[in-house]
Amino acid sequence: MLIQKHPITGIIASSLGGFYASYLNEHHSLKTVLINPSIAPYETTRRYLGKNTLEDGSTFIWNENDIDSLRPYAVEAPRSENYFVFLQTGDEVLDYTVAQNHYAGAKMIIEKGGNHRFEKFERYFDEVSAFLSI
Repeated sequence: MLIQKHPITGIIASSLGGFYASYLNEHHSLKTVLINPSIAPYETTRRYLGKNTLEDGSTFIWNENDIDSLRPYAVEAPRSENYFVFLQTGDEVLDYTVAQNHYAGAKMIIEKGGNHRFEKFERYFDEVSAFLSI
């Protein structure tokens, strides 16, 4: 596995990347910073079944096999001490309260408004750096 060949101590990820980062955290005990993470993409990505077009005009097909392939990576009870979670209530893609509840006990910043990309995340670079350095 790549992490074993090139050891890392932390991950920063958002959305679906946050889902995968949680899996890696739980299996490799990594400090993990999550930005509006997806908790159950095998449920929330159903709306994308079929043909999808990206901003650059390219297309892809999302099907049931893709959804099923996500299930083995679910983390039911994350070890909260390894997470720093950033949520904005204005996330137009995911319900922030799902992540808030899932990562209860973790270091967390919840801001009113914002969006799925977490507006002005750069304000927290020093805090993120400090968390990953511990």
